[in-house]
Amino acid sequence: MTQRTSRERCLAKQGGFETRPYNVSRFARKGGTLLVSVFAYLLWFHLLTVSGATAASSYHFMMPPLGMLFGWLLLGEHVAPTDLAGIVPVAIGIYLVTCSSSLGCRNQRIIHLNNIIMAKQSEAS
Repeated sequence: MTQRTSRERCLAKQGGFETRPYNVSRFARKGGTLLVSVFAYLLWFHLLTVSGATAASSYHFMMPPLGMLFGWLLLGEHVAPTDLAGIVPVAIGIYLVTCSSSLGCRNQRIIHLNNIIMAKQSEAS
């Protein structure tokens, strides 16, 4: 009589089916990756449509700060104050690049154009 390994004994108890959590998690990872990838592409094409290629590509600079944020939230990683200070120039740069598409900058330009028009009208009269 041959001896069974612990894996074979476990499979025999389960009716021959291998139901390890690893198989489920591998499927979940692949399915989750597919869903996240589809969502990311939809978001990317929406950004291209709404804000144009220059502004949309500037959002790639959000990846390092978001990676740091999710590392802190999900994995409990330590975030140093210098890391937080490094986010400031990134945020300012993204704001400056995408400023033309934001409502605040449009309002400032409209106010500036109104001031020019009113100044020319006052000079004409």
